[in-house]
Amino acid sequence: MLELRVHGINNTAPAELLDLAAADVERVAGDRLGSFWTPTPAALDRLRREMDAADRRGFVPRRIRREAYSWGGLVRTTPEPTGPGGALVAGLARVGWALLLPFSIANAAAWCWRLPTDGRTAALSARAGLVRLFGVLLTLLLSTTVTSVAVDLLAVQCYAGGSLVCTVLPQPFEALALWTPGRRMALFSLVPVLVVAGLWLLSGISRLRYDVADRYLDARDPSPPADSAGAQGTGGPLLARPQFWSSRGETQRLSLGHLAAGLSLVSVELGAQAVVDGGGFSLNASTGVSGGLLLTALITVFGTRTLLVEGVASSSAGRWQTTLAGLCGAGYLATVGLLLAGRAPTGGVGASARSGFTVAAVTLLALVGLMLAIIASSVFFRRARAGAERRFEAWHGLAPAVFLSLALGIGLVLSSLVTVAAGDWLNGGSGASALLGSGPVGAEPAAAVRAICADTCVAPDPRLTVPMLYPWFGGVALILFAVALLIVGAALVRPRSVARRVAAWTPPSPADETSAADQPMPVGSAAELLALLGPVRDRKRATAARLHLVEPAVAIVAGAAVLAVLATEWLSWLYPQLSASPVPAEVRAAWIGNAGWVRAWLDVAMGAWAGIAALALAGLVFPAGAGRSTRPLAIVWDLACFLPRAGHPLGAPCYAERAVPEVSRRILWWLRPESEAPATGRREVVLAAHSMGAVVSLAALFSLSSHPEWTRLRPRMSLLTFGVQLRPYFGRFFPELLGPAVLGSTPCLRPRLWAADPWAADASAGATPVPAADTAAAGPLVPARRWVSLWRATDPLGFPAFSNRRDVNPIDEFADEIDTSGYTGAVGGHGEYYRTRQYRSALADLAAAVRPGPD
Repeated sequence: MLELRVHGINNTAPAELLDLAAADVERVAGDRLGSFWTPTPAALDRLRREMDAADRRGFVPRRIRREAYSWGGLVRTTPEPTGPGGALVAGLARVGWALLLPFSIANAAAWCWRLPTDGRTAALSARAGLVRLFGVLLTLLLSTTVTSVAVDLLAVQCYAGGSLVCTVLPQPFEALALWTPGRRMALFSLVPVLVVAGLWLLSGISRLRYDVADRYLDARDPSPPADSAGAQGTGGPLLARPQFWSSRGETQRLSLGHLAAGLSLVSVELGAQAVVDGGGFSLNASTGVSGGLLLTALITVFGTRTLLVEGVASSSAGRWQTTLAGLCGAGYLATVGLLLAGRAPTGGVGASARSGFTVAAVTLLALVGLMLAIIASSVFFRRARAGAERRFEAWHGLAPAVFLSLALGIGLVLSSLVTVAAGDWLNGGSGASALLGSGPVGAEPAAAVRAICADTCVAPDPRLTVPMLYPWFGGVALILFAVALLIVGAALVRPRSVARRVAAWTPPSPADETSAADQPMPVGSAAELLALLGPVRDRKRATAARLHLVEPAVAIVAGAAVLAVLATEWLSWLYPQLSASPVPAEVRAAWIGNAGWVRAWLDVAMGAWAGIAALALAGLVFPAGAGRSTRPLAIVWDLACFLPRAGHPLGAPCYAERAVPEVSRRILWWLRPESEAPATGRREVVLAAHSMGAVVSLAALFSLSSHPEWTRLRPRMSLLTFGVQLRPYFGRFFPELLGPAVLGSTPCLRPRLWAADPWAADASAGATPVPAADTAAAGPLVPARRWVSLWRATDPLGFPAFSNRRDVNPIDEFADEIDTSGYTGAVGGHGEYYRTRQYRSALADLAAAVRPGPD
């Protein structure tokens, strides 16, 4: 029997997953991205001959081949940290991947809709098109941010009167003072173009390295799997379709649309600002053409079908996207050519003394306004259904709106930090409030000060401005996020107790049966160990219950993000108008002169965001675990990057596009008669999957369920999961992919924010199985002979896979919370389930044989 262990969120190293020392394991297949490991023959022989071998860590019974699949290298892969230089590069790579987090979160929203499997795709295409449109607007937000810094600040505002006024810049920038503003704009516009093109190239490279399903699995026409048909109408589960993990063509077409839109937006901003500064007819015409291409790119992205249930086009249907990207590139080159040819004003005063609604500010407000409109529309795109069903879906069916709100909030935080930090540095450290503009009418901008200053004057600090949305968002968001964190913090400090629910799963312990009249407990007995570690266990249970409140906590943070964006959008439109001369003087005084505390707060807020960013980046650059490949933001990353990039093609690559086919191929390698391995009787496989590894393993099983030989191979396939989030997270967030109708589990109610036990309501009789599930057999919809899942109350990321109720639950088993396999006892958490008695018993049971003892 092959026992194939698949790790989860913590990216457990192969040696730790096999519970052995690093010198006792060896790689038998794969590369640094995904690999399979086994104990060395010497380690196996030594373990089997030691005293009490069956109870020692890492012991492998005879007739079992134990392997560990390591897929952690697929998640935001970084260079090997060899030496100080390599560690720095690896840290910077982790930071770079973290900056793409908004893209990955937005991509997850594409899979939260009701995904029909019966051919009715019109409504789905419209909803998916909205997510794709939101995704390209996020890309344009990044492009606008870089353009504001590179073109507006560096190329234009840092130069006045033929001189460089941003004295913090190095000497080579002084030579550019002799250039016209238009030529500097053309030169510095290469920065946003290179950023967008670099992301497009990175997306293409990751597709070549990750999308291997067509090489690992047979490319077959989708057909209802024998074991899973009926779970979702006539089409079967989406994960059972062979093409689900082969999305290279769709991602490529969508990425070309993003490239085209990014190039067009840079052209539009360059041309429009040059026109505002006094450009001629040729620039007007070029800007108009670029604007038309930008609109065409947005429509193309909206209509590019990327979800399998939309009926995606063939891989050769990307010619239009390629042509469009070429046209947008030509439009950008034409605009740059006009600027270099001098088709723009040569004076620096008019171009430098900017205030109010600049092209960059209007572009930013328009982008954010469109994204807010998409979020609002997603609220009304929910398919009408009974309210009783919505309570089994995340945020009552508003998961797309929540994911999009988080993506927009995080994206604006990052954009504000980059823009305000760059502007403040170039501005001589005047603070974020100075970047809002001149303030009261009459204040002189940098160009005017430079004009009245003699050549011998000491140049004053520049008076740069940035789009007002950036500093305003930093100040408003910090207040609202602080309020949200206070609400979440108040819920977290509330006393928690899960003893009543756990009591239904566990028999009375020795300590519970001991009374004051009993004899003293023997030294080293289970009762004494429980008495010593019982308080620690209870504290870990309470902590785990608090950390289970992910869904309501995320809803609060997402709501704060939307309110912050709405308030910032309103302030960004209002502030320039109240600063204008037609407004009565007393109004301006009340708004600006007497509101110095508002400006002071903006300075404090951006400083606080800078500190938060520094701490977050430090945590990314310096891994916390020595000898362990720690992955920051693991839960968010694993949720967001598990799915193909159907909503945003430029985010972190989907690790499952390679992990799922690799696990599937390894199973077939072991089970099929034509396998490379020697045929020695009947072979079986137990997939032992931890945390996110269970999601990968289930996806692999569903992908195999449409294999022509799976009807014969299925009885030799079993599943053993532990510490999983299938039911409360994936089942509620993505019901069509891993919901109760697919897995045959009971639907899950949301955790209660203020209840002592967040899952008390779910454990009551209110949560009943869906009609498709057979509670007597449990899990018949999963394409495996049998499924056993372990959980414990001290696990902050582990839940029952079938139901929170012990009765009528043939899948879940409660695992030991106190680990006695080491030198000293310890209370277990999210890992090391394979050290428990329940794991060994389940493994022996699934192997259909009594666990053999050591020879």
